[in-house]
Amino acid sequence: MSEFEQDPLKEIIHDAVCGGDAELALSTLREENEKLKAALGSNPMIAVTGDLFDRAERLKDLGWTLACYFNKTDKPDLEERALQLRCQPILTAHTHRRNLVGPVMLDWANCNKRIGRVEKADELYHAIVADFQTILGWGPTFNEDWMTAVRCLQQALENSNRDYGDLKSRTTDVLSKSEKMAQERDRKMFI
Repeated sequence: MSEFEQDPLKEIIHDAVCGGDAELALSTLREENEKLKAALGSNPMIAVTGDLFDRAERLKDLGWTLACYFNKTDKPDLEERALQLRCQPILTAHTHRRNLVGPVMLDWANCNKRIGRVEKADELYHAIVADFQTILGWGPTFNEDWMTAVRCLQQALENSNRDYGDLKSRTTDVLSKSEKMAQERDRKMFI
């Protein structure tokens, strides 16, 4: 049996979305996220084998399942916790891949904003802006992963209460140029 008990976790989450113990599902998901983080720290080769990425993806998906259920059943506090837990495996396994980090962080931030935790939401938007603004210098480019990350930056800038000066217009400009480059590339591929 693997140190990551994902089959029992999947069953616990299934039970929770069928009206079972939500707290058990959240705490078990948190424990599995901690195991993932500890496994990376104790065995750096886990990333090389790809096992880390598979486990992170499964944990992210299970967090999303819980978040969707809590959203549908109008349990915003539990939804927010599930979205936070959804972020953790991505931050553990893919912290350098902004195209993966951005969307999960935005979901978590947007949930906080929706439920009235404006300061927490703004902290999360700011974390995205602070990290992602450096990639503007890499473009414009038609790389889809890069454009996904820049779209996340753009959304964080739009949703944040902070003033970032001309960063918002620079982001929009670089993204617009990149999208035009991608369209031109796609057009040429079909000629």
